Amino acid sequence: MKTAILDFIEGLKFRGARISISESMDALTGITEVGTDDKNVFKATLRSTLIKDSKDIPTFDELFDTYFSPLSIIDAVKSEQGPADEKLQEMMANLDDGEFSEQFIGMMNGEIGAMVEMVMAAAEAAGLSDIRYQMQSGFFFSKILGQMKGLGLEKQLDQFIALLGHKGEDGNGLSGDDIRSIFDERMEAMKGLVRDLIKREERKHRGEKKELDIPDSLGERSFSELSPSEIEEMREIIKEMVKKIKDALSLRERHIRRGRFDIKKTLRIAQQYGGVPIKVFFKKRKKNKVQIVTLCDVSRSVWTASRFMLNVLYSLQDQFDRVRSFVFVSDLGEVTDVFNRYEINEAIGKLVYEAGINFYSYTDYGDVLLRFYKDYLDIINRRTTVIIIGDARNNYMAHNSWVLEKIRGKARKVLWLNNEPESWWGSGDSEMLEFLPYVTEARECRNLKQLSKFIRDLVE
Repeated sequence: MKTAILDFIEGLKFRGARISISESMDALTGITEVGTDDKNVFKATLRSTLIKDSKDIPTFDELFDTYFSPLSIIDAVKSEQGPADEKLQEMMANLDDGEFSEQFIGMMNGEIGAMVEMVMAAAEAAGLSDIRYQMQSGFFFSKILGQMKGLGLEKQLDQFIALLGHKGEDGNGLSGDDIRSIFDERMEAMKGLVRDLIKREERKHRGEKKELDIPDSLGERSFSELSPSEIEEMREIIKEMVKKIKDALSLRERHIRRGRFDIKKTLRIAQQYGGVPIKVFFKKRKKNKVQIVTLCDVSRSVWTASRFMLNVLYSLQDQFDRVRSFVFVSDLGEVTDVFNRYEINEAIGKLVYEAGINFYSYTDYGDVLLRFYKDYLDIINRRTTVIIIGDARNNYMAHNSWVLEKIRGKARKVLWLNNEPESWWGSGDSEMLEFLPYVTEARECRNLKQLSKFIRDLVE
């Protein structure tokens, strides 16, 4: 019960509801007192303890149905059992063991648990948890059906009908067309379940864009144009942005840790609670976190963008296996330890000087890449995402882009954030076009809105 309610609270917080720790404890205490037999009382108890702003009530009602009414997902596959179904079940009972898959047998027998589990597994394999917008519904519907097609159900149907004909049986009074018709009904029921699952998953993430409440006056201003007072204001916005990203990630991480929904066990245990699935069971799985290596140009033209990027990365470093950071102008220095010894904002103020590099020299990407190749290439592996932050302006010196090719060959990804408009790339002393062939993805990152979108894509 505790796990389900805490999951529900995370969902509310993700959608913008402000809920304190004490209010969460009140909800758990209240449910312990009133129980779960009466669903209306159960719902009223949660709402009275968790919701203090009337504008959050519609979100509460919507998510309550999403989290605490999963039994309704089987409505789509419920159907009256007729004589034809009973005859088919008799035929399936006489099949030799191992002749057909459990999924096919369960489906033809009209077993709701087997059909729901089949759809749930296909939805997980298709990555349905990644859905964010209603316009993605068609894409995920096709992707889930594609996963189900891989089970070979139609091929087994043909084999089953052919087997009956080969044995010379009359199908217990059922023709091949009758059997195929029952199969089609089952498939349509499962397609209905797929549609329902897509709607529910999309509802969980609805309104996600509103979470990043960044004022246009600052969010769209170029980093290079910010005044000292605006930089301080930006720090507070970044702190709030990081908190909201963490709230969203904690909800997703809980789903990942729990694994795939175990429909059979959940439905069985739910009978102890009047049909309300308070205890939800999952098959465990593990998520491997990536390693991050950043190379940040800290010359005066790029410094503001680099400092904000480092601020966000180290605020979210618990989402990664490890973060190692390097800063450079004409030479390279590692600053990972600086962030281990100081608070984030203090570390950012000290890193240029503690890195032991000349802040006032000419930027030399070629020499920096060569130094990284000689001294640090061995820290890159297939779990490493390399992030380079800089304008790629190299003062007409050798770019040594071949080093980036070597890094790309070892890394999981190489991402480049450029604080200049894309239309400027390759102009003057910019070597960006030389680097692009060896980069997984390059983006403009000139303001906070672009940075926040990149960070979300990175951690998700």
